[in-house]
Amino acid sequence: MLNFHLDTDFGGDPDDFEALLMLLGLPDVNVTGITTVLDNDGLRAGAVRRVLEDLGRTDIPLCAGARVGLTKREVAGPRTDFWSDVTPLPANTPGESIATIERSMWMHSVFTLIGPFTNGAMFERVRGGLLRERHVVHMGGFIHPPAANMPQWTAADDFNVQWDTCALEELYKSFADITMVPLPVAMHAWVTTSDVERIECSGPLGKRLADQMRAWANDMHWSEIGQAHVGLPDNLAGIMWDPVTVLIATGWEGATIERMSLMPYIQDGIIHFEIDEAEGRPVDVVTAFDNAAFRDTFLTAIERAQANS
Repeated sequence: MLNFHLDTDFGGDPDDFEALLMLLGLPDVNVTGITTVLDNDGLRAGAVRRVLEDLGRTDIPLCAGARVGLTKREVAGPRTDFWSDVTPLPANTPGESIATIERSMWMHSVFTLIGPFTNGAMFERVRGGLLRERHVVHMGGFIHPPAANMPQWTAADDFNVQWDTCALEELYKSFADITMVPLPVAMHAWVTTSDVERIECSGPLGKRLADQMRAWANDMHWSEIGQAHVGLPDNLAGIMWDPVTVLIATGWEGATIERMSLMPYIQDGIIHFEIDEAEGRPVDVVTAFDNAAFRDTFLTAIERAQANS
């Protein structure tokens, strides 16, 4: 049984919702805690609580974490149109989320970051050394550009990394055992409109998720992006940045991982990574994965999570 801690900016783009629902449907995974990040008023944690309640999983420790980033002191709230019916769940004290993470770390949980890395950096500041040799998996990072047949997004588009560059630098100075799921690799975790229809039929939460996915698709113009790039399907419904990261963090065998020596550096306010065998720190980097196997596992787990509730 794998112990797993999820750190998430739940409540914005629905890939966090997708990742949580999938996680709760995966076999042999014990979720030891969930913390939210950029959670100024506890609404993100309240939305997570709503999902856990609907699945009968209120046994999982949950806490709102950092209100703002270490770099940007701006409030970045969730989409209230997606979660207008939830009650905020703010942390009682600033140290509550640190204690929630600490409990998971003593249980040797995989610490998986699918939002900005603020909570990870704050934990390292307060509990320095406890991340030593703990496995930390994060969504985000930019080493090589996207494939030629994919959207040519750049490091500046990497929200998780660029929102809180100070947090990333502090995390990379720790002694954690880090696995990176780079943005150009994760963009191959796409789903189609047919997949959304299957999610819609999976249960009440699946229906809610499908509605959010369709709204997100309209906002992001996913269909147009898919039709413009031969590496994506014409009926593109979204890219599952966070679900593929969570799945890889569970030890899923469908991914190819390469050990690299990486050095983060800032240029014009944007963090980049370069391979530096002399000065870089060791990082396991996901370089490829099986999309068909990902989609099968992703959809099956979402169905299983609701069937078990």
